Order: sequence, then structure tokens, then C-alpha cells
Amino acid sequence: MAHRCKGSSKTGNGYDIYDLYDLGEFDQKGSVATKWGTKEELLRLAHTAKENGVGIYWDAVLNHKFAADHRERCQAVEVDPDDRNRVVSDQYEIDAWVGFDFPGRGDKYSAFKYHWYHFSGVDYNAANGQKAIYKIVGEQSMGWAETPDVDGEKGNFDYLMGSDLNYSHPEVEQDVLAWAKWLASEVPLQGVRFDAIKHYSGTFLQKFIKELDNSYGKGWFFVGEFWKDSLDDMRKYLDRMEHKFSLFDAPLVYKFSEISRGEGADLRAVFDGSLVQADPISAVVCLMPTLADLDANKSKDPRHEPRHAALSSS
Repeated sequence: MAHRCKGSSKTGNGYDIYDLYDLGEFDQKGSVATKWGTKEELLRLAHTAKENGVGIYWDAVLNHKFAADHRERCQAVEVDPDDRNRVVSDQYEIDAWVGFDFPGRGDKYSAFKYHWYHFSGVDYNAANGQKAIYKIVGEQSMGWAETPDVDGEKGNFDYLMGSDLNYSHPEVEQDVLAWAKWLASEVPLQGVRFDAIKHYSGTFLQKFIKELDNSYGKGWFFVGEFWKDSLDDMRKYLDRMEHKFSLFDAPLVYKFSEISRGEGADLRAVFDGSLVQADPISAVVCLMPTLADLDANKSKDPRHEPRHAALSSS
């Protein structure tokens, strides 16, 4: 199902994640319900599905947060958008939206509050209104996750959007692992789709999966969104994660994109270079990416061609 945690507004689709623990229960960010409804409606749906033998997979957005409750001052450096390891400014103080108090929820389910040192980066300095990719630094900051714990595209692809969570910080790890157990106890689920996994710690993700297996038994289905047109990188990631979950077959989507924009395509070769051909047990086939994928890849992604959009929605 679509991501059901509270987003930055009542119309947010959930990828603009604000509060993991608010499933449409608290008056936050303009409404009690999420875009998809209230927690009560969610639970009614989940239990009805379970009674009828239908398994639900949860869409987990764990990379970042949006719509902080207040700003905090912290030290940062600007980095090159195309090479996140290259610093392009001196260290200086910025005013960042990184304070999360969750006033509508208070301490229910979790008393943890987020501060600047729980994040590795942001893309906006409220002190001067400047947009850039800021790497948060300082004694309490952990910096970017190391590659290959995150993908090496752009030098280091830890930062994607919003306020980027730092899973090297033990308090962040502890809170999100606690959320995993809480979610599984609240909502009857059979699996999880992990959003944007190439942008946050694979080591943490292994702990997340192990936590659910140990607490609620094995048999969960896990699939990750590793959106990259590189079969080799996808296979390396699966090996590193000990094949504990599947990946969406991004190379196959790109292949369909090429077919939709060409003339006289040979469908006999459509699976060449795809994950479903190389490792079918680990592949999940899809033809339509998420809204977050579209927003993140507008500048270069062939999936935005109108002819391909028509193909993938059919």
C-alpha cells in the first residue's frame, strides 16, 4: 500500500515523511488523517485484508524527513552536487530545518526528538534563503555514510532530499528499529517495500530486517527500491545484503523505455541485461515508478517521455 505515515501536509503522498509514528491519528501538519485516511480506517482495511487471505506490504520511507517543527543552527559545508565528496566552501553556520518535536503526538509511542546532529545533510539555509547541498559537520555529526554502505553515484549518494537521516548515530538507529517493531505490532503486515535504499545505510537495513525476523518470525517479504540502470551494482548490493530481499528491476524499466521510443524493437531481447534474467528469485518486475522516483530523476530519466508514460500505465 502507499506510504501511510504523516507527511508534510494533508495532501502529502507520504514520501515527504514527517512522523513515522503518526498513521493518521494525531492533529499534525494540517490534519489528523494522512492523504490516504485515518489510522482507524487503515487498521480496518488491514484486518479485513488479513481475514480474506490478502497480505499487505508496507511502504517504508526511512531515508529522510520533511517539515521540521523548528530551525536549529549548526555547522556545515557546501558540497559539489555532482561529487558529494568535494567540499566547495569553508565551514560556516547555517540555520537548518532539522528540529522535530512532534507536538501533536507528544511522547506517545516514542519520546524521541530529532535535532541537527541526527542528520547528515540538508538542502536549504534559512539564514540567507540559499539552496545548496549542505553536509552537516561538527563534533556530534557523523557526516555522510561511507560507500559501499550507500551508493557511490555522485561520489557518495547519501543525500537525496529533505533532512537526511544519519543512521551512524545510535539514537536514530534505535528509534527507527523501535518503530519497526511498533509498526509490526500495530498493523498486520506480510512485508515491506523499502524506499530509496541506495541512499541510506545498508548495514542499518540489515539490522531492520533482522529485527522483524527475530521479533515476529521469518517469512516476511522485503523488496527494495534501488533505482539505478546498472545490473552489476544491483547484484553487488544483493550479495552484500546476503540476498535477504528482492529489488525492483530498474534495468528492465529502462529497456521498456528504449523500446517505447524506438522503431522496430526486438522484444526477444527485452530481458537482456535485466535483473529478472540474471537473478529471477531476487527480481520484482514493475513498469511504473513512484512519484518520488519521477521527482528525483526528472532531469535525466527517459521514463518522463510521454510515449513511455502511456506504455507503463497500461
